[in-house]
Amino acid sequence: MNKEITLSRRYLTKPYKSFGIFLFALILGDAINLTIVHFSGEYDFNLMFWPHLRVFYRLILIPEIFTFFALLTFLNYFHIIFRIKQINVTPSGFGIYQVKILIGMFFAFYLIIPFTFLIRSILKGTDFNLIVFINNLEFYEYNYLLTYSIPFSLVGFTAVNASLFQDILGNRLIESKKNITPKTIIFDESAIQKPEEENVVNEVINTLLKVKSENGVSELKINDIYYVQYIGNTTNRQVRIFHTEGFTQTKLSLSEIEAEFNSMNEFFRISRTVIINLYHIENVVYDSSIKKNTIIIKNIATELELSRYRAVEFKKAFSHYKSKNQVSI
Repeated sequence: MNKEITLSRRYLTKPYKSFGIFLFALILGDAINLTIVHFSGEYDFNLMFWPHLRVFYRLILIPEIFTFFALLTFLNYFHIIFRIKQINVTPSGFGIYQVKILIGMFFAFYLIIPFTFLIRSILKGTDFNLIVFINNLEFYEYNYLLTYSIPFSLVGFTAVNASLFQDILGNRLIESKKNITPKTIIFDESAIQKPEEENVVNEVINTLLKVKSENGVSELKINDIYYVQYIGNTTNRQVRIFHTEGFTQTKLSLSEIEAEFNSMNEFFRISRTVIINLYHIENVVYDSSIKKNTIIIKNIATELELSRYRAVEFKKAFSHYKSKNQVSI
């Protein structure tokens, strides 16, 4: 049976998280190259180190830092534009994902590298001419193209697959915790007589979710969560989990929470800012005058807008949930 996991793209959405590793690799590579050249007799370390350091900082470090951030940002938007949100954790699913990334890397190379060379030429500071530069772009030469594409591809694939690896580990950790998380046991005959599917629902209902907040770690029952919402702007970003006792503000991002909920069919992301618990949906209302779907939450005076881009997927997910759990609205 195929299992899908949601891609958090943590190293693509936040390139600074892996920047230290990239910088270390860049400096280490240059140091190894200097050592080899020095012992070959082509380079006097004592006389040429400081001039080389200035050249390295200006003509290598700065352009490559630009390349690093531009590449990871491009790959992040490549996922968004082509809606690469989930993959099947199977050899074929993994292979298809790598092919998609390879295609993205191809376009990224031809879009980003000219600007990298442009920055390097400007930083040389000697009679820079844009027309001459364009006419003499070295990267169109096959050998140079092949040489430069290797580290470029290595950076991109490493960031993508490191993010994927953490998503897989996170998903497995959630699955393992479900086996040891305390459950509420109902001691009455009616509970014992319930059909098997309803007992499965009870296991999910009573599963505890550990949430990191400003006040430490708190535990919430899955069934008590109404929805999760991203609130704020660029200067004040907040993610709040609304539940039966009010709300809890968490340090996790919405994508990280979505990954936590990935193994549960009870949750669905209805827009860029909201993840909803299907268990608490009272009704879905469509306003034809403004062509908008509104989701009404049980027991609280809250209405949430369903993105039109997510409407088809939501209909399938909610229909499956109602059929599986014998829910009617």
